[in-house]
Amino acid sequence: MVSPAEFIPIAEQSNKISVITLWVMAQVCKDVKHILRQYGETTTISLNLSANDLKDETVTAFVLEKIRELGGLAGAIEFEITESAYLKSFQAGNAFFDDLRALGCKIALDDFGTGYSSLSYLTEFSIDTLKIDRQFVSQIGVSQRSELITVTILEMARHLKLKVCAEGVETLDQATFLIDHGCHLLQGYYYGRPEPICENDEEDGLIPALESQHSM
Repeated sequence: MVSPAEFIPIAEQSNKISVITLWVMAQVCKDVKHILRQYGETTTISLNLSANDLKDETVTAFVLEKIRELGGLAGAIEFEITESAYLKSFQAGNAFFDDLRALGCKIALDDFGTGYSSLSYLTEFSIDTLKIDRQFVSQIGVSQRSELITVTILEMARHLKLKVCAEGVETLDQATFLIDHGCHLLQGYYYGRPEPICENDEEDGLIPALESQHSM
């Protein structure tokens, strides 16, 4: 299996990322009913968008069209974009995400804390969720500085009424630390590895942290 970390940069450099986005969007809309039936109606289905996608009117128009076709199921869809990509296409991105949110979708800011944006942008971003980058999560129990940054992000998100998802959770100690400090969602190999939908009937690798607290 080829990691997205390997093929996404190549797709972006060769201007093929939009082709992938269009295919993924069409496939998700085709599978959404099955996914919700298999994992439950509260399941969130996340899709990544690049800065190139936000600048491509063909892509944004297609995505909005597909979301409108989903109707009430649109609430299950969350679009993720990295902090740096959002800033590269801030005006177009904000308008597009406002349209998506009006249709019921959620927006997540990925890799938060790794970019160079001002914290003031958080009051302007049209987002619902912050995703703490794995570089901070991996240092839980190792670096007190990284732990303090993680706790600060969680506290800030709480005041801004944003959900937080921690990426790259691989150990019980990391999961416990994040839960104890109020993280809403945990994502990583501790819960499960990427698998095709048909092979993953029991665990989805993205666990509501507070609900899973009692099982740890």
